[in-house]
Amino acid sequence: MANTGTFTAEPLSEPLRYWFKELGLRAAVEFAPYNQVFQQLLDPASLFARNESGPMVILLRLEDRMHQGQSASSTEQLSLETLQRNVKEFTLALRTASARGSTPILVCFCPPGTAIASDIAHAQALAKVEKSLASELEPLDSVYILTQAQLFGWYPVPDYYDARGEELGHVAFTPLFHTALATAIVRKYHALNRPPLKVIALDCDNTLWSGVCGEDGPRGIRLDP
Repeated sequence: MANTGTFTAEPLSEPLRYWFKELGLRAAVEFAPYNQVFQQLLDPASLFARNESGPMVILLRLEDRMHQGQSASSTEQLSLETLQRNVKEFTLALRTASARGSTPILVCFCPPGTAIASDIAHAQALAKVEKSLASELEPLDSVYILTQAQLFGWYPVPDYYDARGEELGHVAFTPLFHTALATAIVRKYHALNRPPLKVIALDCDNTLWSGVCGEDGPRGIRLDP
């Protein structure tokens, strides 16, 4: 599994390896150099380009794309115009990478810091961009999406942000959130690799029994010998 992110992503290593061991999945966990998302997508000699067993994981925090990947301490430093330009370039780069092969690429949308999350205008703007970007990426071959809504729906972590870690080394999240994020990534990866289920849905009213369950109820149908 090759990983790259717009923030320091190495704290995901331990929980990822834990789940691979628990599930009996054979996959090495590697991380690209810090904040090298575009380079990984476009460089034919990058870790992503050399990774043939997959998947490739992109940890995308849109807040980082608003200010060229530099940590922001206040909303005044942020630029929606910069974000829109970077998102457009990211989409083009991802299209190029996905066209090179069939190795799955998982794009994980990660939450912003509390300064952005508590600013209603910026939070709504980011949510709108995430929704738009996700809808653009979903039709791409071999590209899969993990949204914030999915992540927090599966594993809610209220105190996910680490302001001190953000300041010291762009480690934006708490250990608990890293564990939740790694678990969601492996859940997606496992779903891509396990054999698909096949389902046959049958309407058995007046076929296996006489009567209609939805109208006659369980006491109104008849089972003959």
